[in-house]
Amino acid sequence: MIRKTDTTASAKPITRRISSAIYRLAALCFFAMGALYWARLAGLYEAPLWRFDLMPLSLRAAACTFAVLYPVAGLGLWLAGSWGAVLWAMVALIEAGLLAFSQLSFPGADWIVLGHGVGLGLVLLLRIADILSRWRGATLARRQAVARS
Repeated sequence: MIRKTDTTASAKPITRRISSAIYRLAALCFFAMGALYWARLAGLYEAPLWRFDLMPLSLRAAACTFAVLYPVAGLGLWLAGSWGAVLWAMVALIEAGLLAFSQLSFPGADWIVLGHGVGLGLVLLLRIADILSRWRGATLARRQAVARS
């Protein structure tokens, strides 16, 4: 059986293209943050608490966690995999929890958490818009099928 392909049906919806662009932008930020945490662990930057042996234990644990999670989440976001968004949410929750419930102070942590919230909120809104547009398309197709018969 030969199946006709519709070029408009195979094109990605605008919401998915915008989501992919947000994922790629977030991935680049995540790679940069991962490199920053690895530089912090290696002691490549001269500042207070930037060397691993001078950090308090809680900051050591957080820095090691983020040094691993940021690049892995960045890879998942760059590939636009669903696991990348899950890791992004996990990193955002961990950072928000550290900021809210701990004595640790990260430079620019407020802006980082705000960036996570805005990015994840945009992706969530785009996902909802994509689901609604697919639902509307399916409803329209059902109505057209009923009208033809």
